[in-house]
Amino acid sequence: MACYPRMSPSYRLWKLSLNSKCPESLDSGRVATIGNFDGVHRGHQEVIRSLVAAAKQRNLIATVISFYPHPSIVLGRATAPSVLTPLRQKIALMRELGVDELVMLHFTQALRELSPHDFVRSILVEELDVQHAILGYDTRIGKGRTGDASVIIPILENYGRTGESLERLDFGAGVVSSRRIRAAIESADIGLAAQLLGRRYKLSGRVVHGEHRGRQLGFPTANLLCPTQLLPPSGVYAGFATHDGESRIPAVTNIGVKPTFNASGSSGPRVEVHLLDRSLDLYKHRLSFELVERIRDERKFAGVEKLIEQIKSDCVSAHEILKQCDKD
Repeated sequence: MACYPRMSPSYRLWKLSLNSKCPESLDSGRVATIGNFDGVHRGHQEVIRSLVAAAKQRNLIATVISFYPHPSIVLGRATAPSVLTPLRQKIALMRELGVDELVMLHFTQALRELSPHDFVRSILVEELDVQHAILGYDTRIGKGRTGDASVIIPILENYGRTGESLERLDFGAGVVSSRRIRAAIESADIGLAAQLLGRRYKLSGRVVHGEHRGRQLGFPTANLLCPTQLLPPSGVYAGFATHDGESRIPAVTNIGVKPTFNASGSSGPRVEVHLLDRSLDLYKHRLSFELVERIRDERKFAGVEKLIEQIKSDCVSAHEILKQCDKD
């Protein structure tokens, strides 16, 4: 994956090539879409499929334009909201969908102050040579987020370019959106989150050393570090772990503060993954955990023996859940 930085007085961007076709070596322009694309959910996927199809039809580069850091930081909040898809995961999903290039715009106060016209002229037309734009129903650019499709497309047409706006995608009781997926995860509705995402929700990160308490109890765990990602409520979950590209490994994870040993919960929530029927040294490796079903709440036990008994029961439950999952 190549990265090509560009700078101007009002903005900075990075171009990341997601396939073997190097955009910098081509004379053709781009078909582009704009957004944060957190989750790369079913609605995003519809936009990206339209993007890729339009780029192939025109023999242009399929480009997704996104932002870093999260705009909420520049808008005055102390920290960005927890993400559904860390950048590494987002890139992998976009590559699978056929995106040629990801352009990351450094979101600054200066970029925020650009009018929709200046954004289209300086970034889409002059910098990226966007010939056609695919816009989601909720796409907004420019100062005050005043640049929606009804504003962007006429500006593009003034420069001899074209654009189109896609309708929103609904599922069940409402729109498919990152906000709705976050609400589902925060309420432990793992099934709804998976339906809206078009795949199961996955926690990803690097394995770090913990207190090795799981190994002492006979159930070694990998402590998964995913500090920027949205965690579901504390509890025990069945799912599949993926390690260095291996096929999915049945696993069970505890998310929480381990109240049996940490009465105050002062250490904050942790993600501890136990592989079922496998033993691997995962320290310093990257690991993903695909959540399938919540088994129970996290709770404090009267002693270590009671905790071990419950962990054994959790493993049996996880086996049954995942066995049925494979059948389905």
